[in-house]
Amino acid sequence: GQVRMQGRAIVLAIVVWGLAIACFGMVRWLPLALLFLAIAGAADNVSAVFRTTILQTATPDEYRGRLQGVFTVVVAGGPRLGDVEAGAVAALAGETIAGLVAATAVLTAVLGRRRTQEGCHVEVSQQAAMAAMQIREAAQQLVVAAAKNTTPPTDPRQLELKL
Repeated sequence: GQVRMQGRAIVLAIVVWGLAIACFGMVRWLPLALLFLAIAGAADNVSAVFRTTILQTATPDEYRGRLQGVFTVVVAGGPRLGDVEAGAVAALAGETIAGLVAATAVLTAVLGRRRTQEGCHVEVSQQAAMAAMQIREAAQQLVVAAAKNTTPPTDPRQLELKL
């Protein structure tokens, strides 16, 4: 069937994800931990489907490319920032605290945004979106070079940037 209030479905999916991650961080029994990760993954997929659907159907044609660029940067970059935060907190305070801090941060941000309506409208130039995509592509090439144990190019013009 149709979901009439996709925004609320996204918020609910993010809350379920946050709660599942918090529970994952607190359990010590592997099968239960895997169940919470599966729930978190399912909630994340539901959220992703609704976000993409809203982007494609509610965005005017002349802005769709720009917003898709921003969407891609956020989807690619946001989790990496969360990875850094979770790794740092886990190193300092342990995995349980890292899971709880991450879940609390996500839930606080989602519920706070819903209350204040801040961040509901995004305006970005096409040039800024393209620059962000090029930066992301360059970073990926540097990571691949590091993983292959090769020397990354020292001149930025040597990076192969494709848009």
